[in-house]
Amino acid sequence: MQAKEELFTSLGIRHFGRMRLNHRHLSLTGYAMLAFFGSIGVVFVYTAFVSKLLPNSGIAIVDAIKDDYYFCYLLPLLILPTYAILYLNSLSFVHFEQN
Repeated sequence: MQAKEELFTSLGIRHFGRMRLNHRHLSLTGYAMLAFFGSIGVVFVYTAFVSKLLPNSGIAIVDAIKDDYYFCYLLPLLILPTYAILYLNSLSFVHFEQN
């Protein structure tokens, strides 16, 4: 263990070996993320496809979603650029921390 810490220190890298991860917390976070993104997917399928096939309901918000042909595609199209920006940000932060 001491040799590993000396190696990390000589390379100028901080070693996080003493951090303990709470696996129960991580699994709950994972399930919450799955539920959140699954619900976003269901809402997207409804707004992009299903609502276009249904008749007008008389509810203003539902009818506005039904008649919309731009914003229902905006959020799904922003997923990949947002992921790329977050990935590049974290990658540059790691390189900044190591230098």
